[in-house]
Amino acid sequence: MKRRQLLAGIGATGALGVAGCTASSNQPTANPNEASETPTSDPATTTPNETSETPAPARPNGVYVPAVTATMQMIGMKKAGRLMVSLSYTHPHPFFVVTGTRTNEATIQSDDTMHLMAIVHDMKTGAVAPQVEPTITITKDGEEVALNQPWPMLSQTMGFHYGDNIALSGEGSYTFDVSVNAAKSVLSTDLAAVFTEQQVSFETQFDPATAASIEDKPTGDDHLTAGALSPMSMGKMSISQQPSYDDLPVATDTQYTDDLGVAVAIHEQPTALGFGGGDHALIVATQTRYNRYPTGFMNVAATVTRDGQEVFTGDLTSAVDGEFGHYYGAGTPPLESGDEVVVEFSTPPQGARHIGYETAFMDLESQTFTI
Repeated sequence: MKRRQLLAGIGATGALGVAGCTASSNQPTANPNEASETPTSDPATTTPNETSETPAPARPNGVYVPAVTATMQMIGMKKAGRLMVSLSYTHPHPFFVVTGTRTNEATIQSDDTMHLMAIVHDMKTGAVAPQVEPTITITKDGEEVALNQPWPMLSQTMGFHYGDNIALSGEGSYTFDVSVNAAKSVLSTDLAAVFTEQQVSFETQFDPATAASIEDKPTGDDHLTAGALSPMSMGKMSISQQPSYDDLPVATDTQYTDDLGVAVAIHEQPTALGFGGGDHALIVATQTRYNRYPTGFMNVAATVTRDGQEVFTGDLTSAVDGEFGHYYGAGTPPLESGDEVVVEFSTPPQGARHIGYETAFMDLESQTFTI
């Protein structure tokens, strides 16, 4: 089983495009769980079956445009209550794993045959909970061939999803049993009965040659420049975009630190958001620059002062609401206009990132707001 231990401290077939699914000249490491802190080549500019002995160009800090995108093949979509579970794959490719404050490159293994991707979202609100941690059991002819708990991942065109490189045993008919855990985030009352334990199954014919033949497409002359590829059209699959700050009742301006957007809102009904106590709820809404994707698995804290006196200080909890999407929050004493809010980040977003995100959201500075 290629189960990833992460987070320190905390039917029908169709073609779609997915960003950051690039091939690489990296050689597989000897250990399936091994990762390199220094890429052997730059996957942002390497194309399939290409090797280079020249030094790779430096990748910019922050969100940048990858050199290529790849298509993906749909395995299927299944309803589970109000949840929609979508499963797809593309060819194996490297990605980057953030653990604590370190970024490691997870390289392709010699037996990897596909990069498997799953999305779980609420069909009514479109909300995606970053902490449902699905487990995927894959069988062929009644025999288990893989058991995988994929990484929570960010992709520029696909948004938040779960993914990993996996090894299947050749051509044939496969069954994918997806077990979705209950969300570990605080849920608002309209979502509390939605993100519960669920299980769905998919069956598909798979040929390793099909995944290997998926082509990368150049993104144009803007690669390695600040920016992001546009989210792709995924039909009934949610792209996991956060609401625009302009559409939220935020109480402050929006600030950015290392391409992470941050804004503060106050909610007068903390129990409706799932917080057990308090007169108000303090909401810190975070999202990626450009594409507004959620940034889960961070350690976030806030301090509120009024006329130099501390009103609230404490850690904020990962939470999901149909209006706000994913955010960090807590129940608080009454908050007032003019209060100063200092938001601090002790860890960057944990988990995995596709190419174009691996250097962003790492050097997060505290942000000060006035309500």
